[in-house]
Amino acid sequence: MIFATALFKDASVNGFLLSVVDKKMNTPAVELFFRGILCNWLVCLAFFVPMSMKENGAKMFAMMLFVFCFFISGYEHSIANMCTFAIALVLHHPGTISLGGVLHNLIPVTLGNLIGGGALMAYMYYYVNKPFMDDPSQDEH
Repeated sequence: MIFATALFKDASVNGFLLSVVDKKMNTPAVELFFRGILCNWLVCLAFFVPMSMKENGAKMFAMMLFVFCFFISGYEHSIANMCTFAIALVLHHPGTISLGGVLHNLIPVTLGNLIGGGALMAYMYYYVNKPFMDDPSQDEH
């Protein structure tokens, strides 16, 4: 279905996309891992920080700011990469883009995303909210 849209008929569009995918598939695993950690930390911040705000405009601005930071940073997100890789694999692509490259990227990035969101954010929220959890007066509300 992606191929049938004809959005990728133009070689210049394909060239940029394939260049990005080629770099993602050939980046060292350690770098991908740490990019995954930082990426999901930003994505989680985009969700959690606006929850404490009252105004919808401020919430939307905060979310967009964090997502923009994730987007321009070059960090890696496993779900976003799956979409990018699927498009690249459907197009006529060079030999440097392969299913092996997909696995080379997705394994360390997914592990990094899990640590960034599951460990860093969870620990931070636990640490920040621990005084409220230990305060017995909070149980009355």
